Amino acid sequence: SDVSGLITGITRGTTKAHITRAVLEAMAYSARDLIEVMKLEGDLELSKLCVDGGASQNDFLMQFQSDITNKIVDRPVESESTALGAAYLCEIALGIRSVNEVASARKTQRLFTPDENREKYEKLYEGWQKAVKRCLV
Repeated sequence: SDVSGLITGITRGTTKAHITRAVLEAMAYSARDLIEVMKLEGDLELSKLCVDGGASQNDFLMQFQSDITNKIVDRPVESESTALGAAYLCEIALGIRSVNEVASARKTQRLFTPDENREKYEKLYEGWQKAVKRCLV
C-alpha cells in the first residue's frame, strides 16, 4: 500500500514549520528504511553515506540523517552532480580520465557525524515505524 502523502498526528496547533520538519525527517527515516532493507536482503553494511543534490544543502536534514541512520554523512563541495557526472562519463569514454581518477576528484565539503545518544534515535525510529504501520491500515 502506498503511504506517500499521508501525515499522522496533525492537530490544530500544527504549523507550516511542523510540516516542513516532518517532510525533512521523513526523508531521513526513508533512508534508514532503505539501509535496513539493504542490510537484511543484501547483507550489505554501509560505512558512510555520500550525498548530493539540492536537499544535501540542508544542514538540519544532513545531521538528522546522520543521527537516525547512525552513519557519517559526507556532503561534497559540488552537490549538483547530475551535469558533473555526465561530464565525467564523457571523460571516461574518451579516455581523458580513468574511473579511479574520477572517483578521487570528489572533495568533501562537510562531514556530519551521528549523535552518540543512540537510545534517543532508536526510539524516534520506532515511532516512525509505528506511524507508517498506522497509515497502512
